[in-house]
Amino acid sequence: MTVATTDGDAASGPVVGNSKTKIYHLPGQRNYHINSKYAVQFANEALAKQAGYRPALK
Repeated sequence: MTVATTDGDAASGPVVGNSKTKIYHLPGQRNYHINSKYAVQFANEALAKQAGYRPALK
């Protein structure tokens, strides 16, 4: 699992993305705890969006 971090605000909590689908999940969402070689962890939503990921619909 890769971790992307910055000194920015991490108030939105950890975000888990799927590098294959470019979709990220927030805590409490389905598939948040993915156990996959495609799992990427971000410190917050802003970093996930900067990396080209979009939010999960559910």
